[in-house]
Amino acid sequence: MSDKIKIYLIEDNASHAELISRSFEAETLNYEITLYGNILHAKQAINTATPDIVVTDLNLPDGKGLELIPSSENTAQYPLILMTSFGDENIAVEAMKLGAFDYIVKSSEAFDAMPRSVERVLREWENIFEKEKAVSALLQKEHEQREIINSMIDGVISIDESGLILSFNKAAENMFGYLDTEVLGNNITMLMPEEYRAKHSEGLNRFLETGKAHIVGILGGVELKAQHKKSNIFPIRLSVAKLPDDLNGKRRFISSCHDLSKLKQQEEQLRRSQKMDAIGKLTGGIAHDYNNILGIVLGYTDLLIDKLSDQKIISEYLHEIQRASERGATLTNKLLSFSKQRNTDTATLNINSFLLEQKNLLEKVLTVRIKLILNLTDNIWPISVNKSDFEDAILNIVINAMHAISGSGLLTIQSSNIYLNDNDALPLQITPGDFVLVEFIDNGCGMNDETVEKIFDPFYSTKGEKGTGLGLSQVYGFVERSKGVINVNSEINKGTKISLYFPRHHSNDSINEETISEPEISLRGSESILLVDDEPALTKLSYEILTDYGYTVFTASNGIEALNLLDLESIDLIFSDVIMPHMDGYELAKIVQDKYPAIKIQLTSGFTGDKYQTNEIPTLQSNLLNKPVNSKTLLSRIRELLSE
Repeated sequence: MSDKIKIYLIEDNASHAELISRSFEAETLNYEITLYGNILHAKQAINTATPDIVVTDLNLPDGKGLELIPSSENTAQYPLILMTSFGDENIAVEAMKLGAFDYIVKSSEAFDAMPRSVERVLREWENIFEKEKAVSALLQKEHEQREIINSMIDGVISIDESGLILSFNKAAENMFGYLDTEVLGNNITMLMPEEYRAKHSEGLNRFLETGKAHIVGILGGVELKAQHKKSNIFPIRLSVAKLPDDLNGKRRFISSCHDLSKLKQQEEQLRRSQKMDAIGKLTGGIAHDYNNILGIVLGYTDLLIDKLSDQKIISEYLHEIQRASERGATLTNKLLSFSKQRNTDTATLNINSFLLEQKNLLEKVLTVRIKLILNLTDNIWPISVNKSDFEDAILNIVINAMHAISGSGLLTIQSSNIYLNDNDALPLQITPGDFVLVEFIDNGCGMNDETVEKIFDPFYSTKGEKGTGLGLSQVYGFVERSKGVINVNSEINKGTKISLYFPRHHSNDSINEETISEPEISLRGSESILLVDDEPALTKLSYEILTDYGYTVFTASNGIEALNLLDLESIDLIFSDVIMPHMDGYELAKIVQDKYPAIKIQLTSGFTGDKYQTNEIPTLQSNLLNKPVNSKTLLSRIRELLSE
């Protein structure tokens, strides 16, 4: 309050007003009394400046003094003392109900005592004001705390000692799929899978009896499973702390729930990637020697077929050996493709057109018992992939779906354009941006989590002798090479969804899938060729093939021998392996290009690996011949280079 206590006196009886004013003259407190004779003038004054207290007669010329009691809607708030000439209990009760602080029956004694009545009312008003202020501050603090809790990323849930939910923040609503009104007052076990409910109740009872707990107060929390409103099970990290007891002495607990779903997906992607890299390195190391062996078998088989073409039975035997060797080469290529050790040519592709082209083939693979539905989005974005690898990937996924469906069933293939923001791309471990999504959805037997974790492992199969265990590992390798990502969702007896994400291709180059036939050229020649390979049998084979076609051939077992020979002989072309002791093929090629720029170079390898990748000679890397190389490919490529 101000230094002067402002009193508005509303009284139309001048003598009564005079007596009341005189009673305040003897007081030590500093009062300022303003007199008004009617309600209208009083209201105008109150709207202009709020008094510290109002003392009013009940009956006034223009109304009742009760009209001056402030309501909750009024901005002006003040205590009010009501006076009347005749005591009436009903009026007193009504006045107090409406908010008057005191009711006084007019008399000389009452007028003399008016200063003490005003002082008492002002003390009561101040006490009430301080209490309201404290309550308001408390409510504001509680509101701020609720806002803070609701803004938290983790779900925050409080319960009482019976397990009943007391509070449920916004993050918890998003995490579990319930509104707070759906869970408040219900038991916390409604958010748990069945397997945890009994254990939770036992643990809570044990804590209430002994004060010992396995979860409460554990630093860092524990990993558990939670259950969504839609019954989905998902992993969380749960931290629980004890709150102060409530007013009735009941114990309370607060828990923080952190959803681990995205983190687990990232860990699984990383684990799978590391596993693929490890298996890829192992596969590549074996493939190098295996391709050399296959090259020798295929090469000598080609020579024998040419020389023994007039012997029908022997030729048939040789063709069987050739076919078996080619199957071995195909198998090795698949392993290297899956492990990202073999580059493949890519082209811009319209997925919708490609799927429509494959529809008849896919329907035959699925047989009449499984219906195929193509749900393709219009104006699909182009992607850049290897067409042959994509075809293999689709077939592998479709065959898996066919085996997963017993009896009649349904397979849906759908395409869509999708933008992945930072939050979407993070769990997939992919760069945010535009993607084309291809989804394969079947209603087959589905898989458990353990099986889903293994399906991309090479040679892992759920089909027994019917499967090679290479199908989905090839799909995984193809998607990785295409800078995309693969995601699998499956539930037992509900089916499987395999999602392939491919980056949008922004090139304006037109798609040209036509193969241009080239005129046949003679494979014979008279130029000099240097063969460089540390595999003697393979070198001898290439020597036989090339000399039969008229070339002059020199051989070297490593890069150092090759350089020494170049000082002595005139060489037109070098045909060299990449992986060799002392000096690899790229190192040899770099020296030769610097020292003998006229010499043509062709590199070959069964496996290069990251160690042998280089940007110094991009043409040699892009034109690398993959082992095993058959005789026709060898002769054609050498003739092409020499004729440039």
